[in-house]
Amino acid sequence: MRANSLWGALSFAAVTALGLVPFLLVVGPIMGSGRALSAYVLASVAAHILCIAPSWARGLRLALVSLGLLLPIAFLTGSLSGRLLAAALVLSVVRSGLLYRARPARAIVLEALLLVGGLFLARLVWGHGLMSMALALWCFYLVQSLYFIAGGVRERRQERGRDEFAEARDRALSLMEEPTA
Repeated sequence: MRANSLWGALSFAAVTALGLVPFLLVVGPIMGSGRALSAYVLASVAAHILCIAPSWARGLRLALVSLGLLLPIAFLTGSLSGRLLAAALVLSVVRSGLLYRARPARAIVLEALLLVGGLFLARLVWGHGLMSMALALWCFYLVQSLYFIAGGVRERRQERGRDEFAEARDRALSLMEEPTA
């Protein structure tokens, strides 16, 4: 599932939230509910990075890098809230720093708003039941979906190994898609 559009990101949010309850019911008794929730959130951040990336190869590479950053944090951070905050920060840095680009001030403000808004909304609905946890995760990703309707955000192109013919084709297609006055 591609999630690099508003509708794709909304679909990702729903699927991710729906998957939390069965995961916690199966894995929670084995690992403990806090560790199982942390594992699911860390995996969902990596999956989100994979799905929002412009290409699957680039998404897989960055998802693995983000997991490499998050796993030590998961073991070093004692609190659940610390692990969730670290996961949200890694998502923000990878999304605006490596996958997409905007003017630096715009990117910082946009990511700060999405991070604070998503965590705040998730905290509002957070409870001790499984459904409230799923709802909180859905709310977080719901706010993250707004990234794709923000203006001034473009795909960050990889310059290394770029095919000149593919670049010329992309320019020609963009010229054909421009509306005429």
